[in-house]
Amino acid sequence: MGIIENVSVPDHYPCISGSATSKSLSGISPYFNRLCPPDGFEANVLSDRANFHGINSVAIAVENGDAYSEDLASSFQSAFGSGVTATVNFDIEDPDYLSKINQLLTGNPEGLFISMLNPAAFIKFFDMLEPVNTTFILCDGLNSSSLFQANITQILGEINGHTKNFGAFPS
Repeated sequence: MGIIENVSVPDHYPCISGSATSKSLSGISPYFNRLCPPDGFEANVLSDRANFHGINSVAIAVENGDAYSEDLASSFQSAFGSGVTATVNFDIEDPDYLSKINQLLTGNPEGLFISMLNPAAFIKFFDMLEPVNTTFILCDGLNSSSLFQANITQILGEINGHTKNFGAFPS
């Protein structure tokens, strides 16, 4: 936002972003263009994929304090609607991390939407997540060279004929 407001708009310099997904950037300036869809579009695609796979209930794990993670989780919740069983915010240094995972899994959701950008958040999440009989719906926030420090058997494979993950993973 700062580059657009301080450089593109006043000085009429074009600005092109390959990763700006926030809906707040839509229509901000004729000098700004993005090469990727906004969060709402990605959330709709992931919601459609969940429906395609016959997933009727999803719990959302979201990294607290990260604008991208929060916006994508909110957009997914809107797109998926009443099938969202719980939305739980996770802080990296939260002492109640395990109880929050249990809260997330209450009601045995068929899927988990994991909206976390920071590797310290999502690796801790996967490390603490007990193997559960659910399908993961991951967002492309899981983009990191350290992603595979997480327990890979929790991320890859199949459950009841459905893949454990789908969507943009990792970009």
